Order: sequence, then structure tokens, then C-alpha cells
Amino acid sequence: MASAEQPSNPDKKDKATQAPEIPPYMCFLCGHKSMQLSNHRRHMLVHHEITGDGVSMVRPDADAGHGEHQ
Repeated sequence: MASAEQPSNPDKKDKATQAPEIPPYMCFLCGHKSMQLSNHRRHMLVHHEITGDGVSMVRPDADAGHGEHQ
């Protein structure tokens, strides 16, 4: 059997064989960039106390409801 050579395609020569770069996740409060969503979520929770859906995790003072009963 003869090996069939495929003609080279000039359009494909210049194209990169790597996957396109994924833009990083960026914190809208401080500008911190994370390449992975899990690291972005951790950053938002630890540094800004905000969950992934934008809900603030800041809780009211724990002593606010105590001491009202006599």
C-alpha cells in the first residue's frame, strides 16, 4: 500500500495548536484575578464575606437579640 500524503493547508500553519486562554475571574471589589472559579469563590467569601450569588454573609451582632427577656 502506498501512503497517501495529504497536501498541507496554508491556513492551518499559522494557527496555534493550544486551547484559547480562558479569561480569569475578576473580583469586582478589589480587582483580584483567579483562573479557577473555586479560588474566586473562596476569595469572595474570605476577603469580602460575599457568596457566589452576591449575598453578603455579614451577620447582625450575635448579642442583639439577647437580654430582652426578664
